[in-house]
Order: sequence, then structure tokens, then C-alpha cells
Amino acid sequence: MTVAAPAAPTTRTGPGLGSQVRAEWTKISSARALYIQLALAVIVGIGISALICVAVASSWDNLSPGQQIDLHPITTSLGGVPFADIVLIVTGVTLVSSEYTSGMIRLTMTVTPNRLRVLFAKLVVIAAVTWAISLVIVLGSFVAGQAILATHAGVPTASLADSDVQRAILVAWLSAPLFPLIGAALGAILRSTASAITTTLGLIFVPGIVGNLLPMWWQDHIITYFPSNARSALLDTETNLSAHLSAPAAAITLVLWIVASFAIASVLLRQRDV
Repeated sequence: MTVAAPAAPTTRTGPGLGSQVRAEWTKISSARALYIQLALAVIVGIGISALICVAVASSWDNLSPGQQIDLHPITTSLGGVPFADIVLIVTGVTLVSSEYTSGMIRLTMTVTPNRLRVLFAKLVVIAAVTWAISLVIVLGSFVAGQAILATHAGVPTASLADSDVQRAILVAWLSAPLFPLIGAALGAILRSTASAITTTLGLIFVPGIVGNLLPMWWQDHIITYFPSNARSALLDTETNLSAHLSAPAAAITLVLWIVASFAIASVLLRQRDV
């Protein structure tokens, strides 16, 4: 008589990555706050870019010849994008940290014991949402800004056919998830919305505030590798005065920031109870 071998024990890992991504999207798309934040990001980004261009066009005749030469139409028309980034940082952080504050993270981890899969699914959803809305913000800011600058004779403008414009828009769009993803990772690390937002904003603004006060060695070898400076180096198509990194080095630096932040979040997520 043949005796059937005992069945091998199964490991419960929960839904696959595709199902987990859909689950994360279902959770965030059902929250009205997401749509409010995305609408606010569009209004802030395009609105401030337009206001900057209005200020430049209206005061053009009062600028000195040196100031007129230093004006760069591409960066001027994208001047509101960093302000939209602040709103998107809040979005990225809250999409992760809100589960900790509400206690929903316990249910998520019960359904999907594979914690790294949950974290990666959140990364995918946040990146996709950020890329989608940032395309609207970047293109809208550029088109609105150039239309306003063109209303005043003598103000330099740029065209979408220009290679520098294409590069600036592409870089601004592709790098848009940088701070929201870092913020999301910090949300998982700190498990606090306020702390994660404050820390992420510190990475953006503190290097610019204190960087010029530090010795040149610090500026060249430490401050320049902060994510905000690396992104500026990529966006800087018209002047290289503020950029110490080459474009390839800046791109690698940005990728390493995201990888490092999520690596730390992954380690802590596996070590903690939740």
C-alpha cells in the first residue's frame, strides 16, 4: 500500500505584488484628501509660476541690463514647481504615516505579512501618482509662464522646440517623485506625519540656508550631495554657477537617496512589531 507523503507546509505571504499595488491604490483613491492635495499642488505650482512671470514682465523696463541678461525664461516659468513639491511631499508622507496614526497598518500587515511587498507597493503608487500630476504642473507652469512673458516686448521667452526646454521639463517631471518618496520612507521610519514632513522639508531648505555659511570643503563635498542640490544640478540648463555636480553624478545621487531611504525603512519595518 502506498502512503501519501505529507503535504509541505505552506507559507502565508498574502496577495501578489500586482494585487497589493491595486489594494494600495484603492485605499488612497477612496480618500478625498488625496484629490484636494493634488488639486492644491496644481493650483500652487502653476499659480506661483504665473505670478513670478507677471512680476518679471511688469518690472522688465526697470531692471538693469545685467539683470535682464541674467534672466532665464525656463527657470523663471518653472519657479512655482518647488512650491508644488511641498504639497506633494505632504501627500507622500500622509499616504504612509496615516496608516500608523489610524492603526490601519495592523490590518494591512495581517492581510499581507510580506512587509517589503507592502512598502514597495506604496512606493509604486506614490511614484505613479506624483508622475501623473507633475506632468500637468510642469507643462502648465511652462506654458502659462511663457505666455505671460511674451506679453511684454523685449522679455526673453523659450519654446517647447528648444532642446534646453525639453531637458528641463523632462528632468523636472522625472525627478518629481524624489521628495514625496523620501517623505514616504521617512513616514515609515518615523511613523509620524509631522516629524516626516519636517525632516523632508529640512532636506530641501536647510542646505540652501546654511550651505553658504559653511567652509568651501563642506559645500563641495557634503552640501552639494543633498537631494535638493543634486536636483538643481540636473535642472540647471542655462547656468552652472550653482551646480557642483555633473548631470550623471546628480542623477546617481538622487537614485541613491531614494534607495537608501527605503532600505532603512525596509530594515526597520521588518524589525518592528508593526
